[in-house]
Amino acid sequence: MKIRPSEITPEAVYRSRRELLAALAAAGVAAALPARAQQVVPVLPGGELRYLPNPRYSTPERRNSFEDITTYNNFYEFGTSKSDPAEHAHRLRTRPWSVVVDGECERPGRFDLED
Repeated sequence: MKIRPSEITPEAVYRSRRELLAALAAAGVAAALPARAQQVVPVLPGGELRYLPNPRYSTPERRNSFEDITTYNNFYEFGTSKSDPAEHAHRLRTRPWSVVVDGECERPGRFDLED
């Protein structure tokens, strides 16, 4: 016995797939449009960031300084103080550096950073 295509998928389900695809296409177009709320102007690395803040998401708090933003992190391997990583990380040697993968794995071995 041959099954007709109309008997495999109900028409309501078939039509809802079309609506889903239309919604996904609309979302893709909307994501490609430029945002009106905030406009970011690109700058060269190390330059000052120029932007227009969105007042809807602003707070009365003082903004972080460039130094605060670029030196703060939680890597306690360099020390327990928030300023320790910025002070001590320059001594970390990343070359030559390798990772060993062993145990139950498909491809055990030593892999260099360049790999």
